[in-house]
Amino acid sequence: MEMLVHGNALMALAAAVLWGGGDFAGGMGVKQAGGSMGAALRVILLSHCASLSLLVLAAWARGDAFPHGAALLWGLVAGVTAGVSLACFYIALSRGAMGASAALSGLLAAAIPAAFSAAWEGSPGMLQLAGFWWRGFRSG
Repeated sequence: MEMLVHGNALMALAAAVLWGGGDFAGGMGVKQAGGSMGAALRVILLSHCASLSLLVLAAWARGDAFPHGAALLWGLVAGVTAGVSLACFYIALSRGAMGASAALSGLLAAAIPAAFSAAWEGSPGMLQLAGFWWRGFRSG
């Protein structure tokens, strides 16, 4: 069990480093390309094409079927929304407001799903809150 906890911590640390590194590289790429919305969209298009190529290759290797219907529609809506928000984020990063932009982005990335979940499913009950506390107590 002890090894699993350390492995999870290392994977979380690697994810944070890679995610932050990707954001930093995207912001720097947009800055180098001119700092405009067009520059941001070019950087995002290039990086997403590379990511999509790897994703399609992995899905093909696994034998997964191409999504259709509602799953495809939701995927397209999510992709367009993520692309536009990422362009705005990269422009903010390229203009030197990295501290404020990253902090606000991190806050909203956590707060919006939490607020939606609380509104849609209700706030956690006493048993769930006790579980959060106990898990935090045991891991801390």
